[in-house]
Amino acid sequence: MRSIDPSHSDYQDCLKGYLSTADAIFCTVGSTEPLFPASYVLSEGRKRQPYVSAVGSWQPDMIELDPELLHQTVKGISSGSRAGSVLADDRKYVLEHSGEFARSKIGAENVVEIGEIENLQDSETDKEPLENWMKDGLLVYKSVGVGLTDLAASNAIMAIAKQRQLGTTISQF
Repeated sequence: MRSIDPSHSDYQDCLKGYLSTADAIFCTVGSTEPLFPASYVLSEGRKRQPYVSAVGSWQPDMIELDPELLHQTVKGISSGSRAGSVLADDRKYVLEHSGEFARSKIGAENVVEIGEIENLQDSETDKEPLENWMKDGLLVYKSVGVGLTDLAASNAIMAIAKQRQLGTTISQF
């Protein structure tokens, strides 16, 4: 694990370097300004776009992600990817309370709730675009703190750990 100090003169260069190659970016800060420009993530020549999770801003005056990052997600910058969707834990609350959505003006038609992914997989005849988007596309998840999402994510992680025989299970804990 590495850390970079925002007070250093080369902070922006270091941040851009890390974000341009990251597979996953987790934002957990209740900021009032975007934490980084979209261009730091949307670098040319990436084989795979990153997963970006923003869970720190939950009010209209708070913002972690550059609205351009949401616009590029909706456009589907990865060829063959499913364009037009940002994942969210609660569509209505995200649209009403997230600074990212207030500033980007992205509408409800471009937001998919986590619980709808399984329905999309079941309803689509050609699953390849959805699978490509989930595997290689720019995948942005915006959470405003719905506890059910945390529980579902925890259960999914536990199932993967059990399948791979990783970790320790403590019964009745």
